[in-house]
Amino acid sequence: MAGRVCLALGIDDPVEWLHQAPPRVVRFWEAFFRVEPFGCEWERSALQASMLSALTATVAASAGAKHPKVYQLRDFMPANWESAHRSTRPNMKSIAAFKAMAKRYAPKE
Repeated sequence: MAGRVCLALGIDDPVEWLHQAPPRVVRFWEAFFRVEPFGCEWERSALQASMLSALTATVAASAGAKHPKVYQLRDFMPANWESAHRSTRPNMKSIAAFKAMAKRYAPKE
């Protein structure tokens, strides 16, 4: 949290800032971070883009497209990106839930 705050405020030394900042200021930023997390903007945008890609591919497939391309989150991230949440296995529960939701909005024949 201190690193993100210091980046936004232009402070070079987060450790020094933590030692000098009044405890109420640090508590405020910690509470704010719990309510509205900051950072990971790339990852959030990439997640939204990959979800839009999946939706677009589903719509294209329902319109008869053969093998529409679905882009993954990592396709929208910088090449040197590392994440603890990164997985090589798809989340089948999420995919099943998405397919069930997409069926409800599929055009009726």
